[in-house]
Amino acid sequence: MRITVKKSTTLLEFLNEQYPDSPRTRIKKLLKSGSVKINNRPVTLHSWLLKPGDLVEISAHSGTSSKSRLPFPVLYEDLDIIVIDKPAGISTSSTDGSKNIQEMLSEVLKSLSKGKNRAYVVHRLDKEVSGVLLFAKTHEMMDTIKEN
Repeated sequence: MRITVKKSTTLLEFLNEQYPDSPRTRIKKLLKSGSVKINNRPVTLHSWLLKPGDLVEISAHSGTSSKSRLPFPVLYEDLDIIVIDKPAGISTSSTDGSKNIQEMLSEVLKSLSKGKNRAYVVHRLDKEVSGVLLFAKTHEMMDTIKEN
């Protein structure tokens, strides 16, 4: 995500505006991971002063990523959602304990977030179907997406 700064502010305040539902600790982790660039330079200092016209680039793919730990492609990931390319032959979710996408994704998200995140199903695709699936990383985000 790329955003041009409109007003003078600190980087932490700016990120809080972009992710109003995310706790400060999660935003600080995003900074520590090197996922934020200002004018093409990685910045980890939360008190960095932004000026109008600065270009802030936020990428959840820097640092530790779930991409390398999953047996299917991750198309997009940020603090709140993850979008994957579901292969045919695997269920989105299941109640019978069989291997499924939600379980595999939840395991990886839990380990990367020390138990704070998991995969919440926003919609499903049939087992035989391949395609793009959107998952929320928190229950609150799942509710927000479903409401919209």
